[in-house]
Amino acid sequence: MNYPKVISIDKFEELYPDVHKKFFKDINESDILFIANENKNGINGYIGAETFAELSFGLAKKLIEGKDIKLILAHMPVKEVPCYDEIILWNKLGWIDGIIK
Repeated sequence: MNYPKVISIDKFEELYPDVHKKFFKDINESDILFIANENKNGINGYIGAETFAELSFGLAKKLIEGKDIKLILAHMPVKEVPCYDEIILWNKLGWIDGIIK
């Protein structure tokens, strides 16, 4: 529960790589990856490219390494979300452990 991190704009490119790497290390050590995919820009259950990368990383750990990590989404994305088809499939296959709404 320690993200998002605020990075000063004047040091963004300097600090971002370490913050980003630590974020993925934190996912690697987590038991739950909760995606708080709220509505954004009029799109319900929005998932952007970076969030989808995080979810994919958690899923890869689960599938390849057998990591016991729960993948939970706050909302079912709508069809306008680019990764909608993957979320539907992953949920059908039981790879997503819960969608709250």
